[in-house]
Amino acid sequence: MALSASFWDLAERFVGRIHADTGFPAIVCDGEGIIRKAYVKSRIGDLHAGSKQILTGTRNDYEVTAAEAAANPLVKEGYNCAIMVDGAKVATFGLAGALEITRPVAKTASLLMASWIKQLREQELLDETANTVASNLQTLTAKVEGAAAEYDQVWNSMSAAAKTATASANSADEVIRGLEKIAEQSQILSINGNIEASRLGEQGRVFSAIAQQMGNLSHNTSQALRAVQKTITEMREVLASVSAAVEQSSTMFRDNAEMMKGVKSTMNEVVSSIAKLKLALKD
Repeated sequence: MALSASFWDLAERFVGRIHADTGFPAIVCDGEGIIRKAYVKSRIGDLHAGSKQILTGTRNDYEVTAAEAAANPLVKEGYNCAIMVDGAKVATFGLAGALEITRPVAKTASLLMASWIKQLREQELLDETANTVASNLQTLTAKVEGAAAEYDQVWNSMSAAAKTATASANSADEVIRGLEKIAEQSQILSINGNIEASRLGEQGRVFSAIAQQMGNLSHNTSQALRAVQKTITEMREVLASVSAAVEQSSTMFRDNAEMMKGVKSTMNEVVSSIAKLKLALKD
């Protein structure tokens, strides 16, 4: 299990701090038993036998006693133990010095470093998630803003069409009023024609036939005009409903776009806070 660069930066500072506080040289080995951080820089890159035994075996620690160190000049008295994360050995920490001191210090240090590893992983996951969410929100916001702009165009087109249709309806009203006057006049002429035909008797039959036709024309025209007027009224009602619906939808899209901008701003603050937290962990 690879450990992050942020962890190794922390480990390097920790090794220096341990030596400054205790005077004991410390080492941190990776999952392969290779010394990655050490107070004695020349040891970095070497394979540590005790660490290798911990990582590949069943034991969780390795210690060298004062007697063993006296008998073997290649080793020093000290204590090494596994750094455990979720039950797995991911690295080791070692401290050279009197066992009665290095054993408890090393165990405490390994627990502390394990907590750093978990913290950093959670932080990296949170950072990745926040960046992903922020990116998705940015894309979604752009789409919503684009949709709102397109909806505005649709609304403008619909509004212009509604105005044109309304103007046409108004013009139709004027035409209808003119035709109604003609129908009224035709009705009057039909009545007058019938009166004149009655007065002339047999000779007025021609006038009577013409008057009848004019009466029929007047009646049919009035019926047609009423039908047209009804259609125009219904058209106006539909145009009003469509305009109201489009206006409501356009407002909704604009409100959503503003809301998404607010969410995006909040996510940017979250991402910024995460970045500050990561810097704080490095200090």
